[in-house]
Amino acid sequence: MDRNLSDAVLGLSKRSTRVVIVDPQRDFTLQYNGSLGVLGTEANSSYAERVIAATIDLKHHGFIILATKDWHPKDHTSFASQHQGRKPFETITLSHDLPDGTKRTYEQILWPDHCVQGSEGANFFLPENLIDQFFVKGTRPEFDSYSGIKDDGDLETELSAYLDHNTQIKTLIIYGLATDYCVQATVIDAVAKGLNVVLIKNLISAVDLKSGEKAIRAMESTGKVTICESVYS
Repeated sequence: MDRNLSDAVLGLSKRSTRVVIVDPQRDFTLQYNGSLGVLGTEANSSYAERVIAATIDLKHHGFIILATKDWHPKDHTSFASQHQGRKPFETITLSHDLPDGTKRTYEQILWPDHCVQGSEGANFFLPENLIDQFFVKGTRPEFDSYSGIKDDGDLETELSAYLDHNTQIKTLIIYGLATDYCVQATVIDAVAKGLNVVLIKNLISAVDLKSGEKAIRAMESTGKVTICESVYS
């Protein structure tokens, strides 16, 4: 059930709540000609402006603002360019060894090169002074990392350590890109940690409309996710 942002957010404890903006990076927006720009982030969509306005408001109300940041090496295995004869958005089967000696075999969607370490496209599209702390992900060449909490090889991120260390945190306010990949994975892993999530629906956008709707249903079905709208349109 949708709720107004003021009802769902402003009454939350600042001590036990954190805002997590998932991958607010230029490469995921069409407004900034990103290599993996998501529909709904065009310049005339006001997506970036809505995210900035909501973040300013949340910070003004005293919430600590965190963000995740895709930070891929240029030879990352999720890039189509690293697989001869393959094109972006194809799916292949990969196998990698895990630290415990086992092997993981999984399906990998191949993406255009994006959020390469040090590139313009990896930069945030909102002023960095709005973000109190950010956490990189996707740094291991052999594993993708949709979730901001752990990668596909189950290596936990510094955001995971942050949440574990700050045991007073009970709720995350989450928005960002993209609904059907990094937002969904981050939300599901946060719920697995026992956290409640407030997902701001009009501050997210999906790679694919149908899979985005499916992702929202999957997140809400956990019983730990409240879907709301921001006051910005």
